[in-house]
Amino acid sequence: PSALVTGSNGKTTTVRLVAAMLGAGGRVAGFNCTDGVFVGGERIERGDYSGPAGARRVLRDARVQAAVLETARGGILRRGLAVRRVDAAIVTNISPDHFGEYGIHDLSDLAEAKLVVARALDDEGLLVLNADDEVLVAKAAKLDTRIAWFALDNANPRLFAHRAAGGDTCAIADGRLRLHVNGTTHDLGDIRAMPLALEGAATYNLHNLAGAALLASRLGVAPAVIAAVCASFGGARGDNPGRMERWDISGV
Repeated sequence: PSALVTGSNGKTTTVRLVAAMLGAGGRVAGFNCTDGVFVGGERIERGDYSGPAGARRVLRDARVQAAVLETARGGILRRGLAVRRVDAAIVTNISPDHFGEYGIHDLSDLAEAKLVVARALDDEGLLVLNADDEVLVAKAAKLDTRIAWFALDNANPRLFAHRAAGGDTCAIADGRLRLHVNGTTHDLGDIRAMPLALEGAATYNLHNLAGAALLASRLGVAPAVIAAVCASFGGARGDNPGRMERWDISGV
């Protein structure tokens, strides 16, 4: 099982989350990100490996049983995708950055570049998109790909209609993260108890949690395992280093 992770923000956190979910589900997960290449929780390369070189390093390691591949804009535009086919892909969001490079001049161009990951999906593949991102919502109308949507509000009209049509979603209802897959809704827990969410204040990490849950589910991780990781990930300093850590020092 393998997945591509791209977007303007949240890529590394999402990659680490999905890898933790795969690991908790009993698989040796390999992933590449802006902090290096990791296999089974062990760092095997240090530095920015968010491009094709990092993906190849993961996929060539014989220990890897599931791969989560951070796929940055620069790598896509310079060298394309490192793989021909994956089971799932996610675009976390689109925000104004890196304009003027490699022909990218506006949000629409940036979205087109990041949505290249959808070309690695076959008929069984799943593209996970942020329903709170207007650019992605507009682009999705032109995609001939199976889509799963995540958002902050489970009552989001797009998510409501998508579930009614048999699609998969993940969002928050009554302060709890709800994963809806294969026609069944699973309670992933109270968002205020999820360390990454900072008692619900870090809405960007709520997006990351919801997107990661859909991606992990497509890669075969059980909802109970996803819920357990959501409830613990971010609680230890080594879970998500360099990404909004909270420290308790002498009671402060």
